[in-house]
Amino acid sequence: MNIKRILKRLIEEKFSLAFIFTRLIMKLGVSPPFVFKTNGIKLKLHPSAITMELFRKKYSIDYDKFIIDRFVCENSICIDVGANIGHLSILMAKKAKNGIVIAIEPQFRIFKFMIENICINNVNNIFPLNAAIDEIKGVKKFYSLANADDQSSFVINMHKHSNFKEEKVFAIRLDDLLQAFSFSKVDFLKIDVEGAELFVLKSLGEFIKNVKYIWFEFIEENYKKFNYTKKEIFEFLTLNEFSLFFLNDKKKIQPIVDITEIKDDFMGNLLAVNNKYKNYIYSNPCAE
Repeated sequence: MNIKRILKRLIEEKFSLAFIFTRLIMKLGVSPPFVFKTNGIKLKLHPSAITMELFRKKYSIDYDKFIIDRFVCENSICIDVGANIGHLSILMAKKAKNGIVIAIEPQFRIFKFMIENICINNVNNIFPLNAAIDEIKGVKKFYSLANADDQSSFVINMHKHSNFKEEKVFAIRLDDLLQAFSFSKVDFLKIDVEGAELFVLKSLGEFIKNVKYIWFEFIEENYKKFNYTKKEIFEFLTLNEFSLFFLNDKKKIQPIVDITEIKDDFMGNLLAVNNKYKNYIYSNPCAE
């Protein structure tokens, strides 16, 4: 145990009781019988990175909520790839009251937390799925980070991370999944898979033409772990007749004409819009 490092962190956090409490929960791996509210949803106080950050108000989902509120409609079919504890899936489900949300999370421990969160929010239109999404289906190695389970992935930097657990997960293609559900379209697709975003998109195959809106994590540092660049994902979406948009600090949706407009150190999400639905993004997407 590095006492100096712990003391430095405590000083940085100004000996916050909330910080100490959440660190104890993470260290012990226990789930106290508490529920807290954030962004209009309830969450159980589970020992997970995102739960702790939301509880301490150190992690914001304001942009996610803005996009969900705008582009998810009452009858929407939504897919949440990398659903984690289900916080965004629940927001989608509350908006798509007569629709459905497929919430996909590969980490079994986090998946169980998601199930509990779904139950306490009394939403019955979420279908949870414990699996990974990839271009190539099959059983794969997946690395879960002990103190940063929101950064778990198929690929890990073992020089940077030493405290991780390797588990086997079953990976499926999105087009196979959507065919199994007999979906003819997807209204809203959210992707947060720590760098494997391009492979999730490729797993759609020809079905990508039937997806309206894609809200995906855009971090080139993560893409590099999988040996591709931001230019490649931009070109893939453009080739499949999607236009990219950026949500600025004032929550204004701005078009991206050239990928060089996005700085290399950008860490956030972009919105990809099927060109057939571009005319709706500045009006009312739910009025189409």
